[in-house]
Amino acid sequence: MTQDADARLRVTSVGPRRARGVLRHAGRDLTLDIPQPGLHNLENATAAALVAIEIGLDADAVVGLLSRFPGVARRFELVGTTAGDIHVVDDYAHNGEKIRAAITTAQAGSARVVAVFQPHGFGPARFLRGELRAMIPALLRPQDRFCYAEIFYAGGTVAKDISKPHARRRLARRTQLRLRARSRSRATVGRERGSSWGHGAHHGRA
Repeated sequence: MTQDADARLRVTSVGPRRARGVLRHAGRDLTLDIPQPGLHNLENATAAALVAIEIGLDADAVVGLLSRFPGVARRFELVGTTAGDIHVVDDYAHNGEKIRAAITTAQAGSARVVAVFQPHGFGPARFLRGELRAMIPALLRPQDRFCYAEIFYAGGTVAKDISKPHARRRLARRTQLRLRARSRSRATVGRERGSSWGHGAHHGRA
């Protein structure tokens, strides 16, 4: 963000239930408080607010409307909560950046995340292989889990040259290596600082 930007957003919270920030625009501060968690949702709300103000809507009215925005189906949609306070979320995250946004948003509100991902077709699964191998090991915390579900086949003549077991094995090997390295590093830091490391019991799904 350059110093001469027309608008600036200061993020104050991205979760666990809502996202909040202060938008500086036209010499005044507008407090954005939206019902959807996640930095990406707050950034989208900021863009919507700026467009609305630019075309003449009252800034205070825009802030009020955004605070009541119900969200969009299958965009970090809470579909249920168990008796043990496990939150089940549905998100149509179908590329790398959307998967990253869904998982990091869930991590902001949960001590443990169990993400279940089903590729929508063999072509997307093939394209995502390299990106997932690089992203998921770096993204998951030691207590998180990532499940690679069966590839959804919508018909057609697409080449079925990739399978769930193949993709899962390659991803699992990379993830295990990364998590082992993290565990060794954290154990060393823990001994040096006299700290203990524990895992939370709260589960979520992205």
